Amino acid sequence: LRPTGGPVRRQRFSSYIDHQDDQDGNLLQQFFALGTGLDAKWNSFLQFRYQYDKIRAGEQVFPRHSGNAIVQFSPSRVINQINVESHFGQEIDFDNERLGHGFSLVLSANVRPTDHLSLSFNGSRRFLDVDDPQRGNSRLFTARVDRVRLTYTFTARSFVRVIGQWVQTTRDPSLYVET
Repeated sequence: LRPTGGPVRRQRFSSYIDHQDDQDGNLLQQFFALGTGLDAKWNSFLQFRYQYDKIRAGEQVFPRHSGNAIVQFSPSRVINQINVESHFGQEIDFDNERLGHGFSLVLSANVRPTDHLSLSFNGSRRFLDVDDPQRGNSRLFTARVDRVRLTYTFTARSFVRVIGQWVQTTRDPSLYVET
């Protein structure tokens, strides 16, 4: 669709279907997704998607409902791009073969204050909650990755790049099933 007037320039609707089996014919993954994507002012893009799937973890097949949201825009020449992406809903604890609930969020930005200097910022958070018989809904893990990248270009053939990264994962070992 191409609406006339207003902030939306184009809207697309989509659906995805996929089915994967292993060599013995056992289901690995099957999913169905419905979504929409919007192109709008400030070189922006928005996407929203609902997904229902079945995924094998060990010997069990788990049904899962989840959603995704993506927002991207490029407001100016200096601020090249800002991106926010999230995934939410049911998640699978593959290590312990059980269903849980999770959320992940990725934020990124690319800034070019001069023709020679580029700064990129990326930050992501992810967590997974599972039901524990003794404690109820509990946080299995929280993962964090933050990265800053600075690139200075001298010529078309020479540049210097500096990258700083922080990775942190907090787990609750008491929630892992002993085998």
